[in-house]
Amino acid sequence: MKQLKRIILSTIAAVVIMLLSISLFTKLDFRSGLSVPAKAETYDYSIKIVDNRGGKVTVTSGNNSVTVTSEAGLNTYGQNPILTVEPYENFRFYDIGLFENGREIESTGIIVKQNNNTYRLQLPIECNYEVRVTFVSNKDHNITIKNNSNNADYDIVVKRDGHVISIDKRSPIAKERDEIEIKFVPNQRYDLKEITLTPNIDRTIKHDQSTDPYTLTFTMRDYDITVSSRYENKAYNINFASTEHGTVTANNTNPKWGQTITLNVTPENGYQISSLTVMDGNSQIQVSNNTFTMPAADVTVTAEFEKTNADQDQQEVTYLDADGKTEKSVVAKVISTSTTGTLNLWGTIDDIDKDLWYVVTGNVDVTGSIQTGGKINLILADGAHLNVNGSGYYGLVVSGNYLNIFSQSLGSNMGKMTVTSTGQPGASFAYQNDLNMTINGGEITITAERG
Repeated sequence: MKQLKRIILSTIAAVVIMLLSISLFTKLDFRSGLSVPAKAETYDYSIKIVDNRGGKVTVTSGNNSVTVTSEAGLNTYGQNPILTVEPYENFRFYDIGLFENGREIESTGIIVKQNNNTYRLQLPIECNYEVRVTFVSNKDHNITIKNNSNNADYDIVVKRDGHVISIDKRSPIAKERDEIEIKFVPNQRYDLKEITLTPNIDRTIKHDQSTDPYTLTFTMRDYDITVSSRYENKAYNINFASTEHGTVTANNTNPKWGQTITLNVTPENGYQISSLTVMDGNSQIQVSNNTFTMPAADVTVTAEFEKTNADQDQQEVTYLDADGKTEKSVVAKVISTSTTGTLNLWGTIDDIDKDLWYVVTGNVDVTGSIQTGGKINLILADGAHLNVNGSGYYGLVVSGNYLNIFSQSLGSNMGKMTVTSTGQPGASFAYQNDLNMTINGGEITITAERG
């Protein structure tokens, strides 16, 4: 009986030892269905398919394998499991990445590519990694480029998995996750103001200031994309060459191509415009009635002025201002020839509000009278003598606003003006209470002799 008891106890002990051995040397993974020996190191990781519509992953470790169609946590033992990615119809494998605590980490040396669809995992001891596999659509989608016909040239590059794909830029197509680069080069006449994508997705736009292209980049989605561009006529500069005896301005000095530009020409008193040219580099732009159409380039405006036909005998002279000290210069009509009758010092109806200037040079005899109208300024040049003999007439008749008389210098050489009359006063200011004559310089003598 004792012998039987010892046999039974020995048998029970053997069974216990066997069960303990199984527990120690074998581990069952109920998540994955893989059974791996426990005496080697165990690696913990998970497989996640980013979009489970696109494909599946088969994990092989030793003689065991499991298929992942969405997400699974796996344990394996040191045989470095093999991952085979298998896209479904109308999908393609895009990427495989390694993550730890939700952050992507460097996978070099851990995920090792075997061929196009197979990867070996060389996991470190006691890791907790997530392997993410991404599948994307393999359908072709259109990229439509609108509002670009005559405004710019463009080139489009499609990259897939780092390689350039050959496409027709007139009707480009691309697949999901392709990298799209479109380079717009506006024509000389246009500035690119806006690029929009429909639907509205993330994009970057860079402008090269030196060569003027705009580069649009975006990642293709699983649908058609429309790229719209908006342009405006480019603005250019109007430059003005230096001029004498007049000024030229424009109604717009930074106009856009195609705008009508009006030039405002203002000659000095006694001058008129003789030529007005607009140059685009070496090309002359047509000007009509002081207007021209802005070309697609900067332009230079050049104006030349000449004396008017009525004032060809004008010249620039100096005179002393009212203080008798400040020397100024002005363009004045020259009076140098003697005359009989009336010497009229006035302009046209258009000159009614202008200061008109005259200068007497040499000895000038006027047998009759001098009549002024408007705003008259008379300069007596050095050595000049204006002698008015108003026999039977007023020698000097001032009408209009005023008569100002100036000299060119002080002293014995300053100009003279002598007005004499018989039978009438030497000078008349009749009927104009607000008229005046101001003598700022010169030797002025006005006398009258009644017969």
